[in-house]
Amino acid sequence: MKQESRNKKRKQKSNQSIRCRRKSVKSTSSALFMSGEWTVISGCPITILPSEILIYLFSLFHLEDMSNLFLVCKSWAQFASDDSLWKKVAIQRWGSIVEEAAVERHSWRKYVIKRLSSRVLGVFSPMNLIQEQYCTDPWRLLVSVILIQRTKGGEKLLDVIRRFLELYPTPTKILEGNKEEMQTLIQPLGLQGQRIQYLISFSQEFFVLDWTEPIDCCGIGRLGNDSWHIFCHCHHQHPTADKQLRTYLLWARRQSGVHASTMALRVCSSTLATSSPVA
Repeated sequence: MKQESRNKKRKQKSNQSIRCRRKSVKSTSSALFMSGEWTVISGCPITILPSEILIYLFSLFHLEDMSNLFLVCKSWAQFASDDSLWKKVAIQRWGSIVEEAAVERHSWRKYVIKRLSSRVLGVFSPMNLIQEQYCTDPWRLLVSVILIQRTKGGEKLLDVIRRFLELYPTPTKILEGNKEEMQTLIQPLGLQGQRIQYLISFSQEFFVLDWTEPIDCCGIGRLGNDSWHIFCHCHHQHPTADKQLRTYLLWARRQSGVHASTMALRVCSSTLATSSPVA
C-alpha cells in the first residue's frame, strides 16, 4: 500500500510539472512574439521557430501562398497581419533597396503583394520564351525583357541573361554592383551601357515608386508591360502587338480550354437551348 501511494504521488508531481511547463510556454509565447526574437505559435506543428526562419520561409511564398497564410489558424492569421513582418519579408526577398520606399503605415503587405506574381511554374510552351522561366518573379521577368529586347534571341544570348540573373538575383545586387563588370557580362547582347543604365533606373523605381503598371517605370516598354500581364498574372485576354506574345497567347488559350472560337460556340449553343421555339 505504501509503495502504491508513493507511485501515485510521483505521478501527480510529474503531471503537475508538465502542466506548469505548458503554462510557461503559453505565457511566454506572446512576449516572444512581440519582441520579434522568437515566435511561438500554439496549436500548430511549428511550435517554436526563430523569426528569421519564418521571414525567410515567407519570402519564398507566392501570392496565393501568402493569401492562404490567413486560413491556417488564428495564430498564423495574427502573425501574417503584422505589418512589420511584411517589411522584413520585402527586405529578405529584394534587399535593402525596399527601405527607401515611401510606404505608408500599415501598407507593407500591399507593397509586397503588388510586386509578387500570382503564377506558379507550369508547363512551358513549345516556344520556351524566357518570360516563362521567370513568370514567378516579376522583377526578374522584367529584367530579362530589358536584356532580350532589340536582340535576335538564341540560346547563347539566353544563357547570358540567365548567368546575369544568377550573379545579380536582387535589385540591391544590381545597385551595388560594378557597372563595368555588368557591362562586360552582357556584352554579347549589345547596347550594354544603355541596358545597364535602364536596369539601374528600373530597379530603383520598381521598388521605390508607387506605380500602377510596370510601364510607369524607366526602361519598361509595351513588351515588358504586356509580359507582366500575360506571364505573371495569366491575363490571357490581354491585347498585345508583339507577334511572339500573340502566338503564346493562342497556345495558352488552347491549353486552358478558353479558345475564342470554342467560347463562341458555347455561347451560341446555350442561346439556342434557352430560346423559345418560333411559332
